[in-house]
Amino acid sequence: MALQATGDKMEIDVGTALQDVMSDNATKRKRAEELILSKEQEDLLSWIQSLATFVMAPHPEPMAKLVASLVMKQALNRRSLAAPTGTSQNDGLSGAGGGCLWRSARTQQEADPAEALGRLLLEAWASVVQDSRLRTVLSCCVARAAAIQFVNGQVWPDLSQCLVLWSSGSTDKKIAVLQLLELLQEEVELQEQHPNFTSARASFISILAYLEDDRGGHA
Repeated sequence: MALQATGDKMEIDVGTALQDVMSDNATKRKRAEELILSKEQEDLLSWIQSLATFVMAPHPEPMAKLVASLVMKQALNRRSLAAPTGTSQNDGLSGAGGGCLWRSARTQQEADPAEALGRLLLEAWASVVQDSRLRTVLSCCVARAAAIQFVNGQVWPDLSQCLVLWSSGSTDKKIAVLQLLELLQEEVELQEQHPNFTSARASFISILAYLEDDRGGHA
């Protein structure tokens, strides 16, 4: 079973749900898709955390990580870049009420940076950087996540630091940096009509400037 009840929230066994999504049985596949969408709508932040954690873990089924990455990409793409209005609609990614956008309610209170969702996404990205298919999908996820940050007036220092390190790293990491920058630019430019577009675009440009300054310092 992919679904378990825990208090008022449903808990999904990620591996089972993803396996059912790949099933040849249409009924099982449809049920898994419904469960995944329900979980996404109920608690997007913890769902993305679960998927990112799954991507980093070893799996005997080579398609499992790819499917998990694609499901995470779809979840982030379905989430509007603009922060949900009203506290009852806060999905944990909006940064409502202040604090870091990439922290769950618990980690905001504890101020534990190791628990930040942003760091988890970057770790998942790093874990697949040598696999071209997974790297591309995770680059899309990180770009979308960064765009959500920027449009909501937030910053993501860990991302900038990661890009600086990777820009002088292996070929795979350099490819990932270029992919991310291209995808992030597209995400931001699509928000031209958004009230926070100027701020979001400035955040993107600041990343480019940060990378350029680092190159100059190592010239």
